[in-house]
Amino acid sequence: MAESFLQTINDAILFSNAYLPSVEYMMFLHNHSKIVLDHSENWQKQTTRNRCFILSPNGIQTLIIPVKHKQEKPVHIKDIRISYDVPWIRIHKGALQTAYNTSANFEYLKDDLWAFYDRKYEFLIDLNQTLLEWLLKKFKIVTTIQTIESPVTNIQLNYTKISNASSIIPVILTPEQFKPYPQVFRYKHPFQANLSSFDLLCNGANLNSIF
Repeated sequence: MAESFLQTINDAILFSNAYLPSVEYMMFLHNHSKIVLDHSENWQKQTTRNRCFILSPNGIQTLIIPVKHKQEKPVHIKDIRISYDVPWIRIHKGALQTAYNTSANFEYLKDDLWAFYDRKYEFLIDLNQTLLEWLLKKFKIVTTIQTIESPVTNIQLNYTKISNASSIIPVILTPEQFKPYPQVFRYKHPFQANLSSFDLLCNGANLNSIF
């Protein structure tokens, strides 16, 4: 059994968790039939593990999920709990509603998304993985997700650094490699290449059409 599992891991692609992951994240993911989410890594603050970027009427807006974490010692991401001490769910819903209410698909997506928020997951990885699985279905991406809770060194490809982003600037690609697609506030703001993939979904674009 262990041998079989290791063989499966060796054939897979390693990603970190991400909150409503970026277009870059989904672009690298959608070419693979099998991915592994690393739950063994140490928590890193100010990354897309608990934040995403959307285009609001006033420009790029950062949505952050607050977490419970003391900085005295390293903590594995699998142990990071979501904090509900501030009304972040209401803030995120309001921001997403304002940003995408007039987009092509928001009306068909929001009930699902709101339901995920309203479950009030205890652990960040559970919310992130649920949202990722939902995005995969909406983008019609067929891939198998596994998780690991101890480090591996012989993985085929490692894309965990994509989740280290602290802005919309792509980690591996360049902004010029993204083909523009219609965004809600294009009449006010220039095209933003690497927002949350939720922006792509709301605006009716697909991953194959923007690269």
